[in-house]
Amino acid sequence: MKIARLVAPRKFEFQNVPDPVMGQNDSIVKLERWSICGTDIRSAYGQDLPEDNYPLGIGEPCHELAGTIVETNDKDLKVGDRAIVFPTVGGYGGLVEYLSLPSSNIVVLPPHGDLSDWVVCQPASTAMYGCKSVASWIGKSVAIIGQGGIGLSFTAMISKLGAEQIIACDNIPYRLKYAKQFGATHCINGNEVQLDVGVKELTNGNMVDIVVDAAGYSESFEMAPKLLKREGTFILFGIHHEVDSSDKILSAQSVNELIRDEIVIKSIGPAGRTNPTEHIRQMIKLKERGWWDPANLITHNMKLNEVNKAYDMYEKRKDNIIKVVMS
Repeated sequence: MKIARLVAPRKFEFQNVPDPVMGQNDSIVKLERWSICGTDIRSAYGQDLPEDNYPLGIGEPCHELAGTIVETNDKDLKVGDRAIVFPTVGGYGGLVEYLSLPSSNIVVLPPHGDLSDWVVCQPASTAMYGCKSVASWIGKSVAIIGQGGIGLSFTAMISKLGAEQIIACDNIPYRLKYAKQFGATHCINGNEVQLDVGVKELTNGNMVDIVVDAAGYSESFEMAPKLLKREGTFILFGIHHEVDSSDKILSAQSVNELIRDEIVIKSIGPAGRTNPTEHIRQMIKLKERGWWDPANLITHNMKLNEVNKAYDMYEKRKDNIIKVVMS
């Protein structure tokens, strides 16, 4: 089968490798859609790793995938089922034609609709999982740091869950335009206004009930407590990577702010849950009934043979990109 793998910093190469051998209770899935996650960029593609780290594993880095089951040993699945899937730990990455997977890594999709529209239920579901960590959003004031695909998913869903004030924060103007379309009541460009100053003005000095860090930078972590009311809730979602920091620890001031104001920190790691497919199934049901459509995140459709261009666009935020789906 044909696969793509990262053979040097920011350089994919297509290669041929043997097709996967189906495990005893596994299914073979022919992949047909691939989407890029910010974690793919910041953990691997965008890093200049030591030369002996290359090439990366077969099909890495990519984990937002959808395709069709073409062979199965699982009595609960059937050939022709369409599904969102994700790679097994220690196995092939996602930039491949076929994967052999256990049922725990397969979420069957409805038979209707374009796979491109369904595959983005995977990343959106992680934000949905984060939304469930708050008992009620009704009447709350919220600041969301970062308006990429995950931040916009939070913005869209929180607006439907009844938040009174949603302040979208980002340094990129086009993302803030999307945030308004997705339900933000206010936007702050961090390059123009310091976030705590802007939030203070928009809340008449009260600050917000909840902050979501969907950015995953040390700067966003440091800023979050400054935006919160006393006993506010800090939802820590964005994954931090070595490439984004100087390995510094939080300043004493930031730690003291968290303690002094009795901030509640909720760390959200849906991919590490015992049953990571549960929230994907829930997101699929919400999309199917019309509650919110994560396909609204898609700004670009490309071919898999354009993988180098797609990852470059995503990393450099070209052409007002939010989500790109390859086929």
